[in-house]
Amino acid sequence: MAAAFARIFILILAAGLNAAPALAASASGPETAAIAAIMAPTPGTKLCFRRVYDAAHLRGHPQQKVRDMTLLLRVVGYDAQGNDVRDKPDHIAFNFALSVRRRGDRKPMTTAGDCSGAERAMCAVDCDGGAAFLEKPASGDGLVVKLEGEGIAFGNDCDTTRGVFIAPGEDDKAFLLDRAPREACHRLEKDVLGDRK
Repeated sequence: MAAAFARIFILILAAGLNAAPALAASASGPETAAIAAIMAPTPGTKLCFRRVYDAAHLRGHPQQKVRDMTLLLRVVGYDAQGNDVRDKPDHIAFNFALSVRRRGDRKPMTTAGDCSGAERAMCAVDCDGGAAFLEKPASGDGLVVKLEGEGIAFGNDCDTTRGVFIAPGEDDKAFLLDRAPREACHRLEKDVLGDRK
């Protein structure tokens, strides 16, 4: 009898362990499959990417307006009431914050929103603020940020302005960013998204 109970317990435990990935998948959903392929859909996960283009690169690409770019991606989890949770979330959101400095800019411009996409990872700004698309490069642990259509808005407040758009140009279509330490995105996260541990 004790052996039978032990076997049942082991089967229940195994079923629970096998169900854990399904729980994570249902929390993130098929509409976020492309971004989930870039980063694990685990609340608390953060990735930072950055690129500062040197003078030689900018001389070789005279039409490129973007001088440097920093991208933060993070995963947040919510329970059924909308409270932040790390364990067993009912819903997962992929947030992003993007900072860009163009030639001649004294200060960087920033924007933020959420990322999704079943086929392509897309990070969009609310209120028709455009989007950027994310792709893994052929090699390395960096990330390619692509601009299409009207590009992406910076300073969009949903009420009085759509902001300043950075649209794809001759040399401003795709940006290969390097993986950076999380500290390189700390100020961006704090100022634009609000700090989360």
